Amino acid sequence: MHPYVLIPLAACVIAFAVAGAAWARDPKRPANRISALLMIGSGWWSLCEVVWNLAGSAQEAAFFTRISSLGFLWFGPLGVHLHAVMDRDAVPRPLLRALPWAYRVTPLFIACYILSDGFVAGARQAPWGWTPVFTTAVIPVTLWLAAYPSWVMLPVILGRSSAPFAQRGRGSIRILAGGLGVVALVTEVLLPALGVLFPRIGSAIVSLGALAVFLGLYRYGYAVVTPRGLAHELLDAFPDGVALLRFDGRIRSANANLARLAGLPRPGLRGLRFSELVPGVPLDSVVEAQQARFEPPGGGPFPVSFSASLLRAEGEVVGTVVAVRDLRPVLQLRSRLVITGRLAAVGEMAASITHEINNPIAFVRTNMGLLDSHLERIAKVAALVPELEDLAKDLGAARETVEDTVRGADRLIDIVRDVRSFSGAGHGEREAADLNQLCEEALRVSLPRIPRGVRVVREYEDLPPIPCAPRAVVQVFLNLLTNAAQAAPSDGTIRVTSAVDGDWILVTVQDDGEGIPASVMEHIFDPFFTTKPVGEGTGLGLAISREIIADHGGDLRVGPREGGGTVFAVRMPIGPREEAG
Repeated sequence: MHPYVLIPLAACVIAFAVAGAAWARDPKRPANRISALLMIGSGWWSLCEVVWNLAGSAQEAAFFTRISSLGFLWFGPLGVHLHAVMDRDAVPRPLLRALPWAYRVTPLFIACYILSDGFVAGARQAPWGWTPVFTTAVIPVTLWLAAYPSWVMLPVILGRSSAPFAQRGRGSIRILAGGLGVVALVTEVLLPALGVLFPRIGSAIVSLGALAVFLGLYRYGYAVVTPRGLAHELLDAFPDGVALLRFDGRIRSANANLARLAGLPRPGLRGLRFSELVPGVPLDSVVEAQQARFEPPGGGPFPVSFSASLLRAEGEVVGTVVAVRDLRPVLQLRSRLVITGRLAAVGEMAASITHEINNPIAFVRTNMGLLDSHLERIAKVAALVPELEDLAKDLGAARETVEDTVRGADRLIDIVRDVRSFSGAGHGEREAADLNQLCEEALRVSLPRIPRGVRVVREYEDLPPIPCAPRAVVQVFLNLLTNAAQAAPSDGTIRVTSAVDGDWILVTVQDDGEGIPASVMEHIFDPFFTTKPVGEGTGLGLAISREIIADHGGDLRVGPREGGGTVFAVRMPIGPREEAG
């Protein structure tokens, strides 16, 4: 065996090894799949070259030369496809449109190459084994394979690269890939076709290409030696939507987060005018964190923060990089902070207010009770004297006024009690308790408030005891049951369920009433917000309940019930949680 055969043999081993590594690393990436297929084709080509150089006859060598086309004739369309994946904008549109047809035509080339003698007429002896004897029909095949390396080299050599800012990086890669491809074509096809005996170093070229891919895998984690793949991964890691714009303001490339904000696939953003997504923002100057409105094609507008930077290469502006940050989470957090501040202010006021007015209220309530008892005695005496009949009637009216005053004082006492509960929501001695038993206790207390025709359905699962303040949690369930009783129709149903959900316990209270309008839903936990008539509600019940559950490390949520009505969901941790500060 001539030592030359070791060159294609080494190329075969390296090509198949790199193909397997590229495919196994991330088969979902198109660049990895295409580069793996290229390496498989190269490995097959090299393997056939080893076999035909060791063949015992010219006919056998010619046969393996023909079937090697199963590997190298795919280089044309696969090379263009790989370049399009690396930098789609650098590939001319006519070439992209012709790519599907190139894939369809390649099998016809291969069939003609293998089944006829029109391309490979035979083989002749060479110092290192055999060399193919080509016909003039191999020229179209040569042009087919040379189209890609020539196309990627010439723009860079002539200084007409489609991407000025990439001339140093991508241009060098183009020259390297295109140059090696041209050298391989010359030694593998053109020189043998001209009858020149020259060692076929195509396998060596394949080895260099495979080694470059391997080094790219080792250094960058990509099967393709290009910084663009790494740049895509970095851009996709940003929480903001990022896009590169052309001079006309159209999107050249965008990351996955911008596609998510727009509700479009990433290819659907390419070529779209950025002003259609974020109207009224300057794209020809530097902008830092300017508030704007994002208008996705398939949804409603929402606020964003917009930033823009000019991309320069050798002192010239070659494009614009824009970043878009969704402000909805920020605004929601701001709203929660406002509510939290409001709750803190109410809590601070509650202690002083209740202390100041609790004693006077008790004084008024006690005196009204004494006054009522005195009026009752006087009214009894007046009723015994006919001359005092009118006085007895006036005393009766006076007693009704006193009773109204007592009811007003009782109402004021209830409000003070709610405010005091709100200021100390959830605080109290903690002990292990079964939430099913606390639900039952709340149901017993609330039964008098539930209309006779309303049915209560219990669906309990076995629950582990959890540490909590039982009195405070019963107050939460009582508030939810009271609201459900008021919302349910006269023949409706209140459903109480409990279940274990991972490390949490979920308790829901559902009614089948008319539901809560969206405009009310967003304010339902605000302190002093109520939809009840004046005198029938303080607007603190749900606010207190939410604070109690939050103090236990859980949360209280509300939402529409499927089929109509409302669902309140209490979620509390099974294990102990740090109390809210």
